Amino acid sequence: AVRSRLGKKGTYRTSVEFSSNVEEAVIPPGAEVESPDDHMVGDLAHIRAPSLLSLASLEGMSGILRLHRDERDILIYLRKGSIVDVEEPWTQTSRRMLVAQICQWETGHFEFSLCEVDRPDHIGVPTPALLLQLAQLQDEKVRRVA
Repeated sequence: AVRSRLGKKGTYRTSVEFSSNVEEAVIPPGAEVESPDDHMVGDLAHIRAPSLLSLASLEGMSGILRLHRDERDILIYLRKGSIVDVEEPWTQTSRRMLVAQICQWETGHFEFSLCEVDRPDHIGVPTPALLLQLAQLQDEKVRRVA
């Protein structure tokens, strides 16, 4: 779980705790999880998707990040810190558009399961570069509206 609290100096202190009580739905059939303790769960109001993806990239993490909000479930597959695939059942939205959408979510929940990911790389761009591209597109969109 991710917990944030306001410290004495007016700054937020955030901690990440690993939990073994994660829904089985996080791990698709065929994925092998390293151990039941290799999970992170939390609230997107405390730690947003771009921060989670940046952390995974910096640490070279492999696994499946499940993001849930309202009736939506989006799975992001990471291999050695790079996003290699993104899927949402019953949608035709492009992979990059799905990442762009979850980067804007301010509420919802996440579950990250560390495991080996054996999927083709459908993204083809390192995670930091993808996040930068998406941030620039969002910035341009905001400027056009203003």
